[in-house]
Amino acid sequence: MWTLLLSLALAQDDVPSLVELLPDVPSFTTARKRMYEIHADNGVTLYCGCTWTDKVVDLKSCGLGEYDSMRWNRTEAEHVVPASAIGSTRDCWAEGRDYCLKHDAVFRAAHNDLHNLYPAVGQINNYRSNNLIGIVLDDTLEWGTCDFEIDLETDRAEPRPQVRGDIARIHFYVAWMYGVPIPEWQTRLFLWWHQSDPVDAWELERNARIRKIQGNGNPFVEASLAAMSKSDE
Repeated sequence: MWTLLLSLALAQDDVPSLVELLPDVPSFTTARKRMYEIHADNGVTLYCGCTWTDKVVDLKSCGLGEYDSMRWNRTEAEHVVPASAIGSTRDCWAEGRDYCLKHDAVFRAAHNDLHNLYPAVGQINNYRSNNLIGIVLDDTLEWGTCDFEIDLETDRAEPRPQVRGDIARIHFYVAWMYGVPIPEWQTRLFLWWHQSDPVDAWELERNARIRKIQGNGNPFVEASLAAMSKSDE
């Protein structure tokens, strides 16, 4: 897929630089605010499916029980593709995230891109950390009935089935837009998830809202819309 896109681009006389193609993203503070606005009427966290209002999580809504820690009871802006995965492709990462945000336009755009930001329970976000999305063989649920599992031995995190396709398409977008590589094993897994968890109405609406604000959509979501429209003809 990306080889074809690259060959088509190289066939053109004047190929714009990546910087010229970057979406119009704001600061992270503003991006986080816009993320909450986009999700306000669909207040469900990514990994556990908890409902939330004004960034406060209803832990009982997703079977998490009660916790005293502040990070359990609030939502945070989760980078579905971790900042470290993005940063590892940029020279600035040797100086740290703050340096990249200040000096690298590509990293800043990828880091603040609304397509890659999703509300998540703060403590679950903390546990996920930089673990790669994948399959966890031990199906033991660690947090009540929240179907999100982490294996620290393999550095894998497995999301609930209802959002696996969404997460796959976000990874495809970040790889396509910013050149963040996806390992072969993960590509095969994401293609499977893309097929088994197709684009739904909320994902289309979320994409449309981001396009209106940021100026670009996720083509891996929009291609599914085009295919659905064609099948209805």
